[in-house]
Amino acid sequence: MTVRSFKKVAGGHQIVLDVFSDKNHTTLIYSAVHGITADDTPIDNALGHSLKTGDQTFLLGFFRINLRKAMELSANAASENGKVSAKRALEFFVFSKAMGPAVSSSSPCVDEEENEP
Repeated sequence: MTVRSFKKVAGGHQIVLDVFSDKNHTTLIYSAVHGITADDTPIDNALGHSLKTGDQTFLLGFFRINLRKAMELSANAASENGKVSAKRALEFFVFSKAMGPAVSSSSPCVDEEENEP
């Protein structure tokens, strides 16, 4: 991810991020996603002292839809003809910085109970 901006907000920090699918930051998949950290967590404290605009970093977390923002953005969409884009409702809740490289491939999960005799 590349940091576009970083600021203190009520309850933590908001980071505006460009998200890339590769470690060289060349394949952009999401632009201007809002990342969120929670106050007084290790990641919030660490990023609050080290993150600057333009930094490239690897963060762990999950994407979520901010339902309040999605409802606000789609308030007048009552039919398919009235549809609107709600891209800004996508957020990334940040847990920590990545400690190692991303996994490039994986195997499907196996339910161990199914394999028992």
